[in-house]
Amino acid sequence: MLTFKLPIAHTFPHRVHHLLPQTEFIQRIRAGSKLHEITPKFSLWQERLHKIDRGEARLVLFEWRGPDNHSQPRALMVLNHTDNIGIQPLSFDDHHLSQPRLTNGNSIDLTVLAHNNGLTPSEFYRWFKYHRIEQEHAIVHFTPFRYL
Repeated sequence: MLTFKLPIAHTFPHRVHHLLPQTEFIQRIRAGSKLHEITPKFSLWQERLHKIDRGEARLVLFEWRGPDNHSQPRALMVLNHTDNIGIQPLSFDDHHLSQPRLTNGNSIDLTVLAHNNGLTPSEFYRWFKYHRIEQEHAIVHFTPFRYL
């Protein structure tokens, strides 16, 4: 069976300047309050999620044990086709973080998007402002929730 890995941040990046160093994202995912992870490369993740939906693969949520990419990854959760995972495309109007939308044209309230990703709106902005937002991103859902 194929395994796809999705990193879940254990600590906030320095640019976010959060009061607490740890994100507690995995605890929030388990508690159902972090509904999704936003990651670049929608088409890549769409292909991966289709394989998971067909039962050909699984998704491993992991964190780095030390500095990113220079340490051993630690598996946190394993999800498969029975776990209600899903994907939606995310774009930003005029390449502004304050204007998220689905590719179908429906807008998403930034406060709701940030909250469902485990962040406040200001944390969301600081977290993603260095991402290449002109590229389509993937919202990888961990629950049955989907944006309309």
